[in-house]
Amino acid sequence: MLHRWRKRILIGVLIGAAVGTVIWLSLPAQSPRRSFPGAVAMLGSSSRTQFVLVTLDPASESVAGGASMRDWTILGSARVSPQIGRRLLSRMKSAVFTGTSDWPACFDPRHGLQLRNGIAWSDMVICFECGQMYVSYGIGSLTIANDHILLSRDELRLFNEAALRQGLRVAPPTFGGEERE
Repeated sequence: MLHRWRKRILIGVLIGAAVGTVIWLSLPAQSPRRSFPGAVAMLGSSSRTQFVLVTLDPASESVAGGASMRDWTILGSARVSPQIGRRLLSRMKSAVFTGTSDWPACFDPRHGLQLRNGIAWSDMVICFECGQMYVSYGIGSLTIANDHILLSRDELRLFNEAALRQGLRVAPPTFGGEERE
């Protein structure tokens, strides 16, 4: 009985997010979000949510037949425990950059985090080099929203350590530079 109510609440929140997104998309000149999407935070708090840590190749977009995440080639992926997944998600929520900034110059994502709970899902593609993250979430094949969020770069070490503990390869920095730690 309680499980059905949780599912209904989650679907209600996601539908509310869809309506909010339609309104948000009708606004002029969009800038990056200054807060973490509530629907994604709620999805991450569910005890039934599965978390998958993903490493991406920033130098290549996906090729036909290859594993990809939001059009980026996947180097590796591993399901992580709910504790690790919630820790990564919590750190991303606290890393949302609320200051003022010029638009960063690159988007070369090396990290991603996927959340799945039944038909509800979220994908986060993250570039710590320029401090940008794209978050998509939805239900089934319906994408409710795609949000662009600026981040502080402080969480790179945590994501790299989690990826290495799972035996995942992390792509080297683009153009010989280094992601800031």
